[in-house]
Amino acid sequence: MSLLSVNQLKKYFPLRGRFLGSSGYIRAVDGVSFKVNSGETFALVGESGSGKTTVGFLVLGLLRPTEGEVYFKGEDLFNLRVEEMRRIRRSMQMVFQDPYGSLNPRQTVGGMLKEVLSFHHVVEPDLVEGRAEEILRLVGLKPVCKSRYPHEFSGGERQRIAIARAISLEPELIVADEPVSALDVSIRGQILNLLRELQEKLNLAYLFIAHDLAVVRFISQRVGVMYLGKLLEVADTEKLFKKPLHPYTKALLSAIPIPDPGRRKKEDLLSGEMPDALGKLSGCRFSSRCPYVREKCRREEPPLVEVEEDHFAACHLIKPQAVDSYSDSDSR
Repeated sequence: MSLLSVNQLKKYFPLRGRFLGSSGYIRAVDGVSFKVNSGETFALVGESGSGKTTVGFLVLGLLRPTEGEVYFKGEDLFNLRVEEMRRIRRSMQMVFQDPYGSLNPRQTVGGMLKEVLSFHHVVEPDLVEGRAEEILRLVGLKPVCKSRYPHEFSGGERQRIAIARAISLEPELIVADEPVSALDVSIRGQILNLLRELQEKLNLAYLFIAHDLAVVRFISQRVGVMYLGKLLEVADTEKLFKKPLHPYTKALLSAIPIPDPGRRKKEDLLSGEMPDALGKLSGCRFSSRCPYVREKCRREEPPLVEVEEDHFAACHLIKPQAVDSYSDSDSR
C-alpha cells in the first residue's frame, strides 16, 4: 500500500469579478492522480500557475477539494473528524518556499521547536529541551542557535530551521514547496543534500514541488509534469530525462542550460503564454502552444495512459509501441 494516494483530485476556485464583470471558476487542479511510497521523492514540476502548490495544499488538507480523494496510509483525509485529522497532521508536514515568511519573527528558534514538541506531546516535558537541541544538530545547526531569532540567520540557515520544525514531529511525509528556489545557488546544493540525508536517516517521503528540472533530477525518484491543472507525463526520473514523450516535457528539458560554452543543443522553446484556467476547457490543455497540434487535440482531451512500463503520458500523438519521436509529418 502506498503511503499517499491521490485520486482524481480537483480544485475549482469561484471567480466573481465585480469590477471586471466576470464570473465563473478557475480550474486550478483538474483531475490529478498519483501515488507516493514510503521513503520516496515524487516531484511535481511545471510552469508557474500549473497548480503544483495547490496540489500540495490539498494533500495536507489545507484546502478542501472540489472533487477527488486523498488517502494517507489508507485513511481518507477528507472524511476524518477533527481529532483524527489532528493525529494525522503529525505525520504530514510542509516546508515552504520562503523560510522567513514561514517562521514567527517574535519567537526564538528554540521556542518554536519546544512549542511544537510540547503541544503534540512528542516527548516527555523534561526531554523537550534536549530533543530541540538534537533536532538542530540533525539539520546542521549548533544548539546555541536556539536562543536566536529568525532575522539573525541567513536564508540557508532559516530554511534549515524550517526543515527542523517540520521533522520535529517525526513525520512520514513532507510536502516541500519550492524549498530552494529562494536561496543562492551556492546554498541550494547544501539544502538538497540535507534533505537527502534526512530522508535516509528518517525514512521520509517527499512530495517535492519545483520548476527547476536540474533540482528535480537530483532529488527525486519519480516525476509528474503538470500543465494547467493536469498531469501530462509521469515517469521515473531518469527515464523522463533520457526519453521524454510529451512535447511539453521536451520543451522544459530543452530549456535546461548546459554548463559548457563550447556545446550547443537544439532548443525546443515554447511560444506564447499559458492560457488561463477559466470556465470549461476543451481538448488538450497544451494544444494552444503545441507545435504538433491536430484538430483532434483541440476537440478531445487525451487521457493519461501508460505508454511504456511505468511511463505515462497524455497526448493523442503518443501511442504504445511507437514512442520514438515526433516527426514533421505529425504537424498539421
